Amino acid sequence: MNRILKIAITLAIFLSLSSSTDGQIDYYNFDVRLAEKLTFSAINRIRFENGLSLLHRDTRLAKAANHHSRDMIERNFFDHVNPDGDGPRERAVEMGIPYPVSENLGILSSYGLEINNVIEELLESLMASPEHRANLLNPDISGIGISFAQDKEQKTDIIDIAKLGNSHLGYGTVVLCQLFMKQGLANIHPAPFLTEYKKGNSILFSAETYKDFDTVKIELKGSDGGRMIRNTEIALFERYFEEKICFPRVGEYALEISGINYVDCSPSQKEELATFIIHVE
Repeated sequence: MNRILKIAITLAIFLSLSSSTDGQIDYYNFDVRLAEKLTFSAINRIRFENGLSLLHRDTRLAKAANHHSRDMIERNFFDHVNPDGDGPRERAVEMGIPYPVSENLGILSSYGLEINNVIEELLESLMASPEHRANLLNPDISGIGISFAQDKEQKTDIIDIAKLGNSHLGYGTVVLCQLFMKQGLANIHPAPFLTEYKKGNSILFSAETYKDFDTVKIELKGSDGGRMIRNTEIALFERYFEEKICFPRVGEYALEISGINYVDCSPSQKEELATFIIHVE
């Protein structure tokens, strides 16, 4: 057999091994960006069918979700909390997101499946879980970040396979991270809201809550959960409130804003609306 024919046969064998069969995708070449776009469209279709508002794609949420999905692959774990002890809230704050967030995670092998089948199976499993379904159908959320990451090195111990049954993990495993944002405040002033101030500075902070509450609670304390500096409750009229806030000393503060409803003079509901991290020099 001449040399050219040998090369041609070798190339043909290589192509047959590296190509997926018709109607399937290469498990080691999963198009994560396309999967994210298709998943976003599918989620909004589900929300539309359930009479809910459509979500917008938030770049900060997407970055936080991408960091977590890649981290799960690279550090070989599958959990809302990473090995450093950081959860969705910490990742959101790191990206400058002041509002409450929730998170859905999914894991599946892409081996032998079309990209739409991967998305369909993941969304079906999420919708079958009451907690994950509640996140997807939450009427109060406004933004979403979606990220897929792929296990190209076939780390079969990324999760306890016994818990997932016949999942074929290790054969092109992909993980999905969906991060949702509940925007608790609107029409914030000053806008844009600054997060760096000088000692002795004060601001007249005002905003509107996204839904009705009896009272809004404003707490200013050390960002590490330390000493309370300020604790004020303000009766709400038509959702609007304003309060003068001073920063008496150098340090890092958490400006936490919550909505409260009272029944018989007792809090019946308290809901986080926003937490701003303030740096004072």
